Amino acid sequence: PLGVSFDELRQRHAVRRQRQLTIAASLTLVIAGVMGFLAIEARRQAGRADRMRTLAEGREAQVRRRLVLSQLDRGWEQYDAEGAARAMPWFVQALQSVEQSPGASETERGWSAVLRTLLGRMRREMALPEAVAAFQEDRERASATDVALSPDGRRVAIAKDDGTIELWSSDFARQTAQPLMHGRRAVALGFGPEGNRLASYGRDGEEGTVRLWDVDAGALLHGPQSIGEPTAFGQESVTFLPQGTGVVIAGVGDSVYAWTPYDTTRPLHRLAHEGPAWHAATDPEGRILATSGQDGTVRLWDTRSFEAVSAPLRHPDRVERIALSRDATRLASACGSGVGFIWNLGTERPLAALQHDAGVVSVAFGMDDRLVATGSWDGTARIWDARSGRRGDFSIRHQGAVVDLAFSDSRRLLATAGMDGAANVWDLASHRPLLGALPHGGPVVRVVFDEAGERLLTLSRDGIPRWWRLRAADPADVVHDLDSPVTQVD
Repeated sequence: PLGVSFDELRQRHAVRRQRQLTIAASLTLVIAGVMGFLAIEARRQAGRADRMRTLAEGREAQVRRRLVLSQLDRGWEQYDAEGAARAMPWFVQALQSVEQSPGASETERGWSAVLRTLLGRMRREMALPEAVAAFQEDRERASATDVALSPDGRRVAIAKDDGTIELWSSDFARQTAQPLMHGRRAVALGFGPEGNRLASYGRDGEEGTVRLWDVDAGALLHGPQSIGEPTAFGQESVTFLPQGTGVVIAGVGDSVYAWTPYDTTRPLHRLAHEGPAWHAATDPEGRILATSGQDGTVRLWDTRSFEAVSAPLRHPDRVERIALSRDATRLASACGSGVGFIWNLGTERPLAALQHDAGVVSVAFGMDDRLVATGSWDGTARIWDARSGRRGDFSIRHQGAVVDLAFSDSRRLLATAGMDGAANVWDLASHRPLLGALPHGGPVVRVVFDEAGERLLTLSRDGIPRWWRLRAADPADVVHDLDSPVTQVD
């Protein structure tokens, strides 16, 4: 009745069955192939991760070796030129770079034994071996995250990573008040124009806060005011408005904040950028407030209303640092594209482009606004005419980025802070270094002259603030480590 025989039906079923088995086998092969590919890819990714990890560890070791070799080179240069006393700090830095690195190789640990033997010989050669002992003892207690010098030069404030803020006399002979407490961690400080007010920014729990202190009384005046959250990049900065009416906090998220605690109606103003806001600057008279950021702009604000007073000054890349001339007519900017700029704020157009071979990260006006200094990832600091943009006759070289600059107009000096662990002081009249390189235990991040230009305050990532005395004749550096007696290096 079906029109086909039983044998034909059986044959058709067999064909269909064979076809199904063939398809199943093919699928099995495909699945096996896919699984094999995934297994191979997983092994490849794991191998790639291992290679990347090994590469990262290798790069870290390479950076560490370069730092140690640079410190050793500086040490031998100083030893050949001026003897063991001048050389020893560099060899101590090299030893600490090796011994305080958790990933040090067997070869690097071998360096440690050689360096200890070398330092032992140098101690016997020196009359004052205590200098190194004091220096090493201070490193174990180091914890400073920022320093500030009062405008009158009478006080030094030191922020520490345990939340304390120490107030010292300018000769570090005594603490002028009991330590102030800023929550869990203090990261940025700034003195007011009269020197009797101090603003601090730091962490309280998971949020960032700013406080205003009376340093004469050692008492809290205002705050804590919640503002953003401290970053992991160490970009935070605190700047007083020159009239003393407010504090500007930069390096916190995508905005700069102006805190005016005496204004009870609106104490907090948010000055927004389109991305992380890195820096803020104002002129001595408080005519204008400038801010810069990752969005490649510099923005100008009225210091009373905190409203924008012009269109953004646009750059080809992020703007790391800015500086305003004293008369607020010009602005200098450090741009990540490898070019710094000097702007005419009247026309809102650049006067000059200041070329480097890598991103520019620091900038400063000096010598009564006649000069601009720029520092770069290319390891140089360069001097420029602030009106024409003409480059000076010499450059200052470091083995790493130059991340901070300071002028002493009274003595015609320029100080530079290098990621190579050295600070340099240059005589702008002779175009020569005033001193040999000043060694630190880590990248130097802050240089500040006193008003007379006779001393230099420095801070490095080793957490130790140091005073260096800059002698006019037969210069020698004297370093004050905060918990030790004066160490003289002749």
